[in-house]
Amino acid sequence: MAYNPPMSHRSDSSDSTGMGPLRRVAVGVLSGLQPRRETAEVAAWLDDQTPGRRNAIVAGVLGGLLAGALLFGAFGWIGMLVYLLIVIFLVN
Repeated sequence: MAYNPPMSHRSDSSDSTGMGPLRRVAVGVLSGLQPRRETAEVAAWLDDQTPGRRNAIVAGVLGGLLAGALLFGAFGWIGMLVYLLIVIFLVN
């Protein structure tokens, strides 16, 4: 049986719920949509939200990415390449 250390060592409440990687993706997309704001500023803004609102924002961003993938996927592999390029330019 593998040892599972307690999760009390984590300081971010979103990481303790398993939302850390999802939150990072949402911060990257949101900072890409707002080019005047730095990524750290967007992350701080997201941390200031209530947990329910923060989860709703992350879910909305990820839902938008999924909807975009389904929409562009309807156009075949060329659509998926265009979607991939949009996401890359958005996050960079």
